[in-house]
Amino acid sequence: MGMQTQIPQTLPIDAVAERLGVSPWTVRTWLRQGRVAHFKLGKRVLVKVEDVESLLSQNYRPAVRPTGPTSTKAATKRARA
Repeated sequence: MGMQTQIPQTLPIDAVAERLGVSPWTVRTWLRQGRVAHFKLGKRVLVKVEDVESLLSQNYRPAVRPTGPTSTKAATKRARA
């Protein structure tokens, strides 16, 4: 049998904005700047779910464990000493 082409899962701008925690205007700006790949079908703009996940992982920064005391009181005591 022939090979089927799988249609990628996509999200509209509002769902992309919600997933990324930004406004739809920010997503539209990123689309115009070419920062986010997208499809335009008539008036609808759709973004692949995998592209949204890729954008999230590219901008992920792991937490850094502090090396010293983290309380404000300890920092104030060190500054006064």
